[in-house]
Amino acid sequence: LVPLLGNTVYNSLMSKPHYLMMQVEHGVFDVLVQLNPNEIRILKHLVENVHYGNICYDRQVDIVETTGIGPSHMSQYISRLRQLNVIRKYRRSLFMINPEYFFAGSLDEKPKLRAMYSKLDKVEVDDAEAN
Repeated sequence: LVPLLGNTVYNSLMSKPHYLMMQVEHGVFDVLVQLNPNEIRILKHLVENVHYGNICYDRQVDIVETTGIGPSHMSQYISRLRQLNVIRKYRRSLFMINPEYFFAGSLDEKPKLRAMYSKLDKVEVDDAEAN
């Protein structure tokens, strides 16, 4: 269970901590061991701030503020997470977490999210190195 943070309207309605149930899929640890500490901090931020549908609505500037990672390195770390297929760009400044690794939402919607994720632009290794 991952605590939902930063939703002041929702949190003000309830006095107990709120949690988002998240399913962690097979293979996630194979990817995690490839990440450096800053990439893990970014992924942690994305997972802790994921919304229903596996979308993190925080912009890179929000991630910089929360993680303390400098903006000059943020793009490099985001590119690496995309290269490892952990996240994909959903819309401008928004990211979708790969539902094969982390999943937030109802199990009935998981096939839909997988299909949606597969349609998003994938970063190839050569593309990531060129950036």
